Amino acid sequence: MSLDIQRTDGFAPVDPKSFKQDKVELSLTNMTSRLEVSRREISANKKKEGKGKFESSGQILEIEGDALNLEVPANFCAIGHHIFLKIDLTYHSQRVSFTSTARVLNYKQTASSRAEITVSLLQFDRTTWNILLQILGKRQTEVSEFLAFAKGHC
Repeated sequence: MSLDIQRTDGFAPVDPKSFKQDKVELSLTNMTSRLEVSRREISANKKKEGKGKFESSGQILEIEGDALNLEVPANFCAIGHHIFLKIDLTYHSQRVSFTSTARVLNYKQTASSRAEITVSLLQFDRTTWNILLQILGKRQTEVSEFLAFAKGHC
């Protein structure tokens, strides 16, 4: 069965390209303990890969002003530790690379091998940070518009 949705307001129905996942890579280095979280995403059940490297990746959960809530491997850091983070974002054909030092404000273990942390950004380029936030905001708007459109046709 084929679903043919036509609109009269000029808004194109669903563009399959919209479902292409944007690429977000997060690299973290604990400058206090020298532990690293690699970019590649492998099973979170495995603890470490070689000396000081975790196999499982970190994940951005939420951004609030100049603070980020992240999911990281358990025992990667503690409150007060200093982190170096790098975020590489590819959105359509636009690529942004953002780096910053940060301090761990909160730590909460969520599973035997995972934890949620809140970090406050310390030293970073404000212009690049604003570009990153604008791109993420655009993507959120696109998702919200799609969900509103889909809800109206169910």
